[in-house]
Formats: sequence, C-alpha cells, structure tokens
Amino acid sequence: MASDGTVDIAEINDAIESKLGAATGMVRSQSYNELTEGIPVGDIPLLQVYFESADFEPVTFQNAVQQLVLLFHADVYCRQRANIAEDIGKVVDMADAVVDVLQAERHVPFFDLHGVKDMRWRADRVTFIYAKTSYAGIRFYITVYVF
Repeated sequence: MASDGTVDIAEINDAIESKLGAATGMVRSQSYNELTEGIPVGDIPLLQVYFESADFEPVTFQNAVQQLVLLFHADVYCRQRANIAEDIGKVVDMADAVVDVLQAERHVPFFDLHGVKDMRWRADRVTFIYAKTSYAGIRFYITVYVF
C-alpha cells in the first residue's frame, strides 16, 4: 500500500492474479514479476497477469476527486495448439471458469483492495505465440478504477 493509504499498481496486479488464479482448472498463475520465458508442459492452463496502461480522470469540478483508470491483461494459455475442436473446447472451459470468478466480484472493494472502487472487463479468444510455440487462449482486459 502506498504511503497515502491508496493501493499501488503492483498490489492490484497481485490481487487480480490471486483471485483469477483460483479459477477452476487453472494449473499455475504468474504475476508481473514471476513471468517466465517459456511455459513448461505441466503448467497449462496458465494465467499471466500484468499491467498494461493507466489513465488519469478528474471526476468532479475542480478535481476534488481524482480517478486513476488502470488496465491489466490477464492472459490464459489454455492448451498448446494441436486440434481445433479440442483447443476451442479447452478455451470455452477456461473462459467459463475465469468468468465465474470475475462475476463474483460484485461489490466494493473489488479484488479485496481498499481504493479499487469499480471494475470492468472484457475478453477475446486468441492464439498466443509464446517462446515460438502457439497456444489457444483467452486475453481478459480488466479495467480497475481507483479513487
């Protein structure tokens, strides 16, 4: 926690990784400072959460309340590409599991962090290329609002 009592980016990143890493079927999860150069065979489905961007938004007259909008990527590597039906089947299973966790985040404080007052998310099915290997997966875009 920052000296002024607010949460910092690293703390939010770790909290998102901790929550989503508990999704049913997730074998391993990594926060921004734990990312590996490759994915060992037994570590899939794998979740990687990392900070992507920040925006500042004054939300009241004369900047009385200042809002920080932070975007995090939560990449789920579901399966090494091999058979399209099996690959997409695993993507759908893991999407359901992660969505269940995100849908449970209904009230302040989101991700159990004081200061995270709101959050939004969306997801895309993707084919990741990671260490010269293709993986069927999902990218979750998680936007948190801190004020």
